[in-house]
Amino acid sequence: MKAKDIMTKPVISVTPETTIEEVSQILFDNRINGVPVVNENNEVIGIVTGRIIIRSYLPSYLELLEENFHLLNLNSFLSKSEISKKTPVKQIMLKPYVVNENMNVVEIAAIMTTRGLRQVIVVNDKNQLTGIISKIDIVRAVATRDKKL
Repeated sequence: MKAKDIMTKPVISVTPETTIEEVSQILFDNRINGVPVVNENNEVIGIVTGRIIIRSYLPSYLELLEENFHLLNLNSFLSKSEISKKTPVKQIMLKPYVVNENMNVVEIAAIMTTRGLRQVIVVNDKNQLTGIISKIDIVRAVATRDKKL
């Protein structure tokens, strides 16, 4: 079984200019953990997840020690960040782990397990986004005994 057999598609994606606020709303509205960032040719250039958004707002450890962090309210906390909700995601996106749509599912499961990945982005031979595989897609494939991995 190959990646294209179990991947979720179509995939919600964003552009590098999409704001953190817009991505946050997309994640919330669609109940998803992350979105690939694609260029004008639908080539994958990054990923933004809820975890990345949260980390981008966190003040550094030293700032936490210097301030009475436990006394801060949410607005004060957010004001300490150099990131705003209007910041384009190109400033916080990370490099995603990408697999080809013809890669074997067992190999993908091994990669995800050993690297601690929650999802991998699936692309075609032109590096264009075709799908996404999350841990639940692997579990679903395993649970479906009539299909061979």
